[in-house]
Amino acid sequence: MDWQTSWNNINTSSKRGGQGEVFKVQNKTNDSIFGALKVMHQSQATSTNRRDRFQREVEALQKIEISSIPKVLEFDIQNSSPYFISEWIEGKDLNEFLDKNEFTVEKALLFTRQLALVVDSCHQKGIIHRDIKPENILVRDWQPILVDFGISWTFDENENIPKTPIGEELGNRFLRLPELTAGSQEKHEKISDVTFVVGILFYLITKKYPRQLKDSDDRMPHDRLTMEEKALYQSDRLWSKTKRIFNVGFQQSSSLRFQSNIELISNIDAALNIDAVMNNEDELDEIKKQLLDLINTDELKQRRKAVEKFKLLNNKLYNEISSEISQNGTTVSNNESSSASSHRKNMYILNDMFQSIQTVLCHSIEIVGNSINCSYAIKENRSAQETFVLYYSGYITDLETLEEAITKNKDRFLKEAILAFSNQLKKNGA
Repeated sequence: MDWQTSWNNINTSSKRGGQGEVFKVQNKTNDSIFGALKVMHQSQATSTNRRDRFQREVEALQKIEISSIPKVLEFDIQNSSPYFISEWIEGKDLNEFLDKNEFTVEKALLFTRQLALVVDSCHQKGIIHRDIKPENILVRDWQPILVDFGISWTFDENENIPKTPIGEELGNRFLRLPELTAGSQEKHEKISDVTFVVGILFYLITKKYPRQLKDSDDRMPHDRLTMEEKALYQSDRLWSKTKRIFNVGFQQSSSLRFQSNIELISNIDAALNIDAVMNNEDELDEIKKQLLDLINTDELKQRRKAVEKFKLLNNKLYNEISSEISQNGTTVSNNESSSASSHRKNMYILNDMFQSIQTVLCHSIEIVGNSINCSYAIKENRSAQETFVLYYSGYITDLETLEEAITKNKDRFLKEAILAFSNQLKKNGA
């Protein structure tokens, strides 16, 4: 079959990609139907490997039946010039769209959320796109349409499809990912697509390609912005929490990034719902700065240094609690313990008139896998059995939210500790 049997080419200009050229065509039988004709480059038509990849692109599009992925209308891979026709999407690609439209941080988050849902639908069908960039995203009514599955990968246990050779590099100049470079054995992971989506969020806000996760100075894309650009974005109430998405999403090590689109969507939703109270005390700001410095290190350095920063946060918490309680003979003493992945602070509440009575507030911060867990326990004396209550679990790279959680829960610890100490005093006739 030849595409010209049923279609007319109504656009002599084309968009050229790595696999083929794309033309706009019109159905001869029904002139209200338009299609996007993709014809394989003649230089590649004799390559079995290229034909197989062309066929996998068609099969990928056929598997995903959602409105944000073009439907396949016709194809012939066996033709001397392999081709397929998908539905024509009336809209500009993201580069062209961004030239004439502005995205606030809120609009960028909402658009990226929609894109993450589209990519998740692909992943649910076992398809990894591997080439998400502005040129491959069309915009229709401010909604993303994902196109060009030319280097996509499909997981299918019933087929023995050879994996991308280790020596071959994939990806694009929009954002170069280490797992897609030549020599990597991780070219078939969903995390790459999720990271590309984070890159799109950065591009929508800044109109800059992220290019690489870290530059020669170990800076992530949002750290490379000029002072003027940072000042501009900081005026947006959503920028602070959006930066946290970049802090996680742009990590060099894929194990520290968002592991799925659902994780990313959850963090976008959290950024859009601003209800946290920021603590602006100078000392806490300095601690936050030191903690944020950890984000730009590699995984092992970050883990070693993180425990030292946990100690600073626990000491700060102790000082604040001691200041609140210490009056009329009531004092708070402390001791602490550290390991390679945790720091614990024990705070002992005493009164000089009742030295046999003691309430212990224990606060623990620990690294579990790639997460940070915070918990606390309150007991009547040093030897009493303790039951820790987990009140926070978050990304090891999102240290701002860790600080907020401790600050937000401080009054909770105080209330329970004071009540426990008061009850002990009452029991002993105070």
